[in-house]
Amino acid sequence: KSITNVQPAVGAVAGLAHFVTLTNITNGKEGDTTCGNVTFEQAQSCVGAAAVIGACKNITIDTLTNYGTFSYKNAISYPYVGGIIGTWWDNDGTVTSDLSNITNYGDILVSKCTHKAGAPFFGGIIGRHAGDAVKLTNCTNHGDITILADFALTAENFCIGGIIGVAANVELNNCDNNGAITQNGVVNSAYTYVSKEQTLATATNLFAGGIAGYINTAGKITL
Repeated sequence: KSITNVQPAVGAVAGLAHFVTLTNITNGKEGDTTCGNVTFEQAQSCVGAAAVIGACKNITIDTLTNYGTFSYKNAISYPYVGGIIGTWWDNDGTVTSDLSNITNYGDILVSKCTHKAGAPFFGGIIGRHAGDAVKLTNCTNHGDITILADFALTAENFCIGGIIGVAANVELNNCDNNGAITQNGVVNSAYTYVSKEQTLATATNLFAGGIAGYINTAGKITL
C-alpha cells in the first residue's frame, strides 16, 4: 500500500478506530516481506500513522500481531508514528482502555523529512498517547526504529521509545522492547540504542528510552 499527497490518519487495518474492540488481529504474514506493509509519503499536516491503526480513542485490543513494516518519508509534518498505533487522541478522562498481548515485528523507517516546529513522536507500539487512561499488558516490540530525517527542531520535544514515544496517564505492565533504535539527522545529536538499560540522549529536547521516550503525567511502568 502506497499513499501520497494526502493528510489522513493511516493504518493497514484502520485509519481511524473509535469505540471498538479488536480481538485476534494479524497484519501481514510471518516471513512474507510483501504483505501488510504501509508507505506514507508527502504529508502536509500532523497525522497519526502506523502499520496497523493510524489514530484511535477508546478502543480495546486483545491479541494483535503485526509483521508489516511502516515507512514514512518525504514529509514536512511533525509525525506521530507507531508500529501498532500512531496517535491516541485526547478524550474526556473517564475511560480506561486495555491493550493486551500485542506483538510488533515490523520495522519503522522515517526518512527524507523536513520539520520546522512541533514535536515528532515515535514508538514501537504507540507513537503518541494523550488523554484517557490506557493500560498496556504483555506488549512486545521486536521491530527496529530507524530515523534518517532532517528535523530542524525548535524548543519542542523529540521523543522515541521502544514501546511508546510519549505518553500521559499510561500504565505499562510486562512490556518489553527487543528492537534497535537508531537516529541521526537531529540537530546536535546522534545515538544508537543498544539495550533498555542504557541511558540515551545527547541533545537538548531529545527524549529516548527502551520502553518509553517520555511519560509526562500519571505514568507507571512494571517490568
